[in-house]
Amino acid sequence: MTSSPRKTLFIHGGMQKTGSTSIQVTLSETPTTPNYQFLYRENGNSGYYLRSMFDASFTGNVHEKGKGRVAGLHNFGDRIEKFLERPKSIFVISSEMIGSAFGTASLTMMRDWFARKVDEMQVVLYVREPYGYIESLFQEQLKKRSVDFVKLARMSPPYQAWFSEVEEVFGADKVIYRHFNSAKLRNGDVVSDFIATTGLDLPESSIVRKNEGLSRRGVTVIANFNHQLASRTHSRDLKATRWITRLASQLPGPKLRLSNELLLEAASGTAGDIAWMESRLGCPLGHLNRKPAPDGLTELRQVLDLDEETRRWAVDVLGVPAQSADIGAAMTEKLQVAAQAEDAAILRQTRRHFAVEDPEKAERREKRAAQRGD
Repeated sequence: MTSSPRKTLFIHGGMQKTGSTSIQVTLSETPTTPNYQFLYRENGNSGYYLRSMFDASFTGNVHEKGKGRVAGLHNFGDRIEKFLERPKSIFVISSEMIGSAFGTASLTMMRDWFARKVDEMQVVLYVREPYGYIESLFQEQLKKRSVDFVKLARMSPPYQAWFSEVEEVFGADKVIYRHFNSAKLRNGDVVSDFIATTGLDLPESSIVRKNEGLSRRGVTVIANFNHQLASRTHSRDLKATRWITRLASQLPGPKLRLSNELLLEAASGTAGDIAWMESRLGCPLGHLNRKPAPDGLTELRQVLDLDEETRRWAVDVLGVPAQSADIGAAMTEKLQVAAQAEDAAILRQTRRHFAVEDPEKAERREKRAAQRGD
């Protein structure tokens, strides 16, 4: 008689801005193996469902996440319960909310529910240093609101508040902290690192990378749009912002950086939190060794400044008048019209505008032309 394998559940709990989307998409799109089962395959992120199951105070609108989620909520527990009955040794579920949004009561309820179905649980938490986290969250905030309403001082991660309850409920020995730093991650990649940390037998070819950061140009375009829109209507246009984010992802160039002075001010008062986190990692977070960015913003409103190449793109591709008195306002009007139409031509023109000639490809083309006698 064959005995059932010992079942281990890995709960991937973020933190935000540590490649969680890439981990979730990779696991949701990769076929399960004889020993491994991912528990939620719709988009990989189980946060809303888990909170709805175990957090009585949660009032989030599941309609926001797409058609059919309300109906899916009712059988979510049944579905993952059936998955957990399968004769596998490793199960994975993922939610960025584990540290930041679940309280002790809901974490305890979740632990007890899973404890009846698996032999062991481990929580995997990727931890990002505060400066990089603040920069990344700053960009994310600009997709939702005008720069005038972004409060940098509120963005430094409260590590102890987020993770001490996770340790209390699951046990500190069951919490695996991983440093979100390319020098510390396996192959310099968070998905590869998660696969190795959990012992999943998945090929490197299965890795998908999503939600990569935008260039400074891309962030500037989004920031101008939301700033101009807020100043005129005091509202947001979610559909337009999604389309413009897709467009902005095509704008190449260096990442947006903040000056070390701004970052130091934003993280001030969090020395105790940082020391607590470093004691868990067993090494410095590394933010104090960060090299200053020569072009880092010294004040937040500089994110609205358009460089010359982005101005040319606005004129050539969007049709903004070259002598416009306020090119940011004119660009916003053009973007809103294009977004309403989800204008694929603008996407194509943007790719062509920023296309960089590949020297090797150009050389091959010249050789073919010479052979034809052109």
